[in-house]
Amino acid sequence: MNKIGIDIFDTEISAASVDYNSARPVITQLDNPANVKNLDENFLSGSNPIFSVKDENVIVKQINISSQNDPLNLKIQFELKSSLLEDESEFLFSSHETTLNNLQLGYIIRKNNLPKIQEFLQTDENLESNISYRCRALALGKGYQKFYFQEPGELICLADFASASGSYYASLCFMYHNKIISTTYFKFQEADSSTTNPVQKMITEFKMTINYHLSSIFELGITVPLAAIVLSGKRINDDLQEKFQNQIKTAITRPRINPGFLSKSLRNQMPVSDCFLTALGLTID
Repeated sequence: MNKIGIDIFDTEISAASVDYNSARPVITQLDNPANVKNLDENFLSGSNPIFSVKDENVIVKQINISSQNDPLNLKIQFELKSSLLEDESEFLFSSHETTLNNLQLGYIIRKNNLPKIQEFLQTDENLESNISYRCRALALGKGYQKFYFQEPGELICLADFASASGSYYASLCFMYHNKIISTTYFKFQEADSSTTNPVQKMITEFKMTINYHLSSIFELGITVPLAAIVLSGKRINDDLQEKFQNQIKTAITRPRINPGFLSKSLRNQMPVSDCFLTALGLTID
């Protein structure tokens, strides 16, 4: 089965196609077009694409499943739907396991916050019913977990900086023992900063966001130090990575794709850009 992941952030797109027909999945195509109309038609022909949803448009809820009295799926659905004050038909629900056996992450997406995909629907009138959606930070973690070499250490933070005009936006996924433990996001508007050095200010606020979220992870009983922050995405380059490292004591690294998952044609194009983690993660159930 060939699976398609399409990561849309504002007007920018990253797309991945993965062949799951063999025991070891093969990444067959990666595309980073300037706009939707330039996306290779192979990404939509005969496939059921999965689209990313901005983290700020997703409600994330920690669900304790220590009680075994009720079926797991029913309990998760009840926990998610009971937190809403509106008609549940207006939302999409999903969940994901974490490193901890008694904790699941629940995701609630309001349907009117789904990405605008009319340009895709013009390609296939039946496409809409086959489309799925996933929180961007969750897909980031799944892509890193499956297709990339893991950084040493027990607790890792993934930060994927999507390109956004006039701002810095990052999906954040915390990995504990190579499994997702928490997801969130970071947003910094350059226009809101009165400083003459907005990048320095952005990194300072990024550290505050990381430390705040680490405190909630510590409350789960995970008290190991953060071993590394893995930066990816279109906004990240060597110069910005160095600026992060100058302000943050934790190791700052970039993701390293495992070439064993790449098709022969993609291996010949190495190195592969690190802006495809989310799109690749979207292809994973």
